[in-house]
Amino acid sequence: MTPVATKQLSLHFSLKEFLVTSYPHLNDMPSEEAVDNLTYLCASVMEPLRLIWNVPIKITSGYRSVTLNMKVGGVPGSLHQEGLACDFTTSGKDALHLFLMALPRITFHKLIYYVDQGRFHAEVRRDSN
Repeated sequence: MTPVATKQLSLHFSLKEFLVTSYPHLNDMPSEEAVDNLTYLCASVMEPLRLIWNVPIKITSGYRSVTLNMKVGGVPGSLHQEGLACDFTTSGKDALHLFLMALPRITFHKLIYYVDQGRFHAEVRRDSN
């Protein structure tokens, strides 16, 4: 593992967690800009969720290269490719309750709960200013 992959993005999240994939040979290391975006995603969404919910969060899909995104059936232009989106699961509490608890307290571009898959998807946008 490269030293970059050991980088801590926030109190509870490391870059390594956002690089896990079933197809590691298809995922390049993210650019500095993508790592900055992942840090922003953690600071603005993932860390606040972790603190509000008070349960561990497991990242199931974080940063994706273009090739990896195509392989896993991601949409073209997915924010995963920029480090501005991730998929994750939790355990120990009712997911719908957690979802409703988060909506009024955190600003998202998108927060989706896929009931049939038991996972969340979060996206953020960065100001272009």
